Amino acid sequence: MRPKQRLLLFGQGATVRPPYYGIYSAGQSLAAGGSATAITTTQLYDNVKLLVGAASLSIMAGGNERPLYGASNWLRSQNSTYKVLGIPHAQGGISIASLNKGGSSGNFEDGLASLAVAVSETERIGADPLVIYILDWIHGEQDTNIGTNPATYKSLLGTLISDYDTDTKAVTSQAETIQCVLSQVSSNFELTGTHTISLAQWEYARDTAGTFMVGPKYQLEYDVGVHLSATGYEQLGAYHGKVWKNILDGDENWLPMYPTSAVRSGAVITVTFNVPVGELTLDTTLVASATNSGIVWADAGDGNSVSISSAVKASATTMTVTLDGTPTGTGQKLQFGLEGDYSTGYGYDSTTQPRTNIRDQNSTASLYGNNLYNWCIHCEIDVTI
Repeated sequence: MRPKQRLLLFGQGATVRPPYYGIYSAGQSLAAGGSATAITTTQLYDNVKLLVGAASLSIMAGGNERPLYGASNWLRSQNSTYKVLGIPHAQGGISIASLNKGGSSGNFEDGLASLAVAVSETERIGADPLVIYILDWIHGEQDTNIGTNPATYKSLLGTLISDYDTDTKAVTSQAETIQCVLSQVSSNFELTGTHTISLAQWEYARDTAGTFMVGPKYQLEYDVGVHLSATGYEQLGAYHGKVWKNILDGDENWLPMYPTSAVRSGAVITVTFNVPVGELTLDTTLVASATNSGIVWADAGDGNSVSISSAVKASATTMTVTLDGTPTGTGQKLQFGLEGDYSTGYGYDSTTQPRTNIRDQNSTASLYGNNLYNWCIHCEIDVTI
């Protein structure tokens, strides 16, 4: 997927100038670093951005602490050829329907207008033809808030990605298909008592080629309401940068930390996880302890009443979940990071709201030294026998 480098001449010498890797940064206010003044105030690398309405490229710093900064700078630190041209056009408090092409926000059209300017600017400075590789999507709080049907959300997300791909190719003439990278909403569950949008995001990424789930956000530092602190945004950006690198390296097999199977024998369930790096780890230091590490039993309610009595690590990739009785009901499931106190109000409370204590051992850090462990996503899985 990498574009070919082009030899450009500057002054007396020849310099190999890597092309720009185009990234759309879209979604809601979290994608724009909402409420957090930038801690990235100076240019760390030669990444650039094109703001909505701007006539020229600007440095990847200042304003709010956009996750775009942390992602682009982490990516550049790992591979010097990955020079990012970001097109940020997120808009706070807007549903996916309004953000789609033709939606009331005009946001999609803002992104394409910025793309046209970016293409002109890269042509003017003699860079290689601009290619947009990734739609970076950070969204979901508003649709959780208003109770959007999850099937509707998935359908609109598919349409959004397709429209970005089609309309971008009409501007850039690129052959490359745009990939979507998204992180899972972890807040606002309490406003509706539901986590359906969070599950819809995972289900869409799991089932759709070219869409990649980064992970949840419950492990990050929050500030005001649903918004992260500047540190949280930088950390979130680096999480996204890790997945960008996989895609740009040609490895499109990324999957987050999640349970792949749950097999029951009597009252004992063996849960196997996809563990991206190292071993499964139960951590109550970085994330406040949740009952049974955030795992809950669920069924259709047509049998006996059972609950989890213990949930422990069994091996590098498995946990053993023990029930207080052998269940007889149908529709047996385990839920991860879906139960908590939904009554604490707008935003996210890291000590009471839905989360897990389940992560891997990824030792990678962001450029500001924040850990990038892969934490178990919000999800549920059928229990088999």
